This record gives sequence, C-alpha cells and structure tokens, in this order.
Amino acid sequence: MQEAFRRALDELEQEKHAPGLDPRILTVLHAAIEDRPSAPDAPTSATRVARLVYRARRIAERWCSYARPNSDAPALLNALRDDWVVLVRQLGALSHRDRVRVLWEMACAMKPDNLKYDGQRFFYLTRRAGARPELFVGLTSSPHIPWPGPASFFVHAVEELEGASAEERAELHRQLDAEWRDQPLWLIHALASWVCSRHQNVVQ
Repeated sequence: MQEAFRRALDELEQEKHAPGLDPRILTVLHAAIEDRPSAPDAPTSATRVARLVYRARRIAERWCSYARPNSDAPALLNALRDDWVVLVRQLGALSHRDRVRVLWEMACAMKPDNLKYDGQRFFYLTRRAGARPELFVGLTSSPHIPWPGPASFFVHAVEELEGASAEERAELHRQLDAEWRDQPLWLIHALASWVCSRHQNVVQ
C-alpha cells in the first residue's frame, strides 16, 4: 500500500494530473510516506538512500538554476527551502555515513569540477557578498574554504536552504575553520552534522 501510494504521488508530480494541487502538499505527503514504519517487503535502506540522493541532486540542480544571473526570485528560493526541509527531515533517520553520502552527491550535482560554471559561481557569490556582507563573515576570509569557489558556493547554498541567520552563519564559518582536517570530505562531514543538529528536535 505504501509503495502504491508513493507511485500515485509520483504520477501526480510527473504527469501533472492535478495542476491545482499545491506542490508543498505533495512534498509533505512524500515525507509522511518515508517516515512510516517499514513493512516486511518495504524498500531496503539502500533504496531509501538512493531516493534521497536523487532528491538531493534535484535540489542542487535547481539551486544552480536559481543562482544564475537574474534568476534568484524569492518564490524559487522558498520552493527550494520547502523541498530541503523535507529532505533534511528524512536525513535524520539515516546514519551519519549515509547523510554524508547524500550531501556529497548533492555537492557533486553542482559540478564543482566543471570550469564552465566558475564564472556563474563567482558572479553569484561576489554579488551576494556585496549586497549582504553580514552573511559572509568568516567565509570570504576562511583559510580552508577557497573564496569564491565551488566549496564556498556549496556552503552558502546549504546556509541559504536552511534560512540561517547572519549570526548562525558566522558561527558555522568559525566552526568549519576549527574543524578543518586534511582529509577527504571533511567539509561534507561537518555540514552534515551541522544541518542535522539544527533539525534534531524535528526528526526525533
């Protein structure tokens, strides 16, 4: 039954059978399905992680579209934040290792190694930092997170999706510098812990 309900919701989203249905309702329903106890024949945890990876990558792709010049409309950011909250709520049920995997896939979906997008990232970050410098305190001067670059772009994206205050961002930037390790994925590990700690009361 749970899987059948999920397929029906997917059809509503993909085939637009209900154009008058608020997309926020669909995302909440998806989250409710994922939070239900698993039946004996329910998808394995690996399948659940794969679904979250897919959703995280979708959010990343939409974020990159939002960050393009003249595309950062408030309505788009609000829709992204709605989907992000649903994703993070489900991350709370995963192990830390799986949370890191989901966020790593999200970061990869932003194509950090593709030089083609460096100009867009540079323009977006410098424009935002110029307009709201209080949101970037400690990030533009970080000795461990190159500015402006793919890593700082990802950190800022997570902060924006979280709707973090200037004070919360400054504290995170200090925390990231303090937790720096010369190890792969150290930044993803730190962000995964930060995000889930903010939602701890929600996911428990």
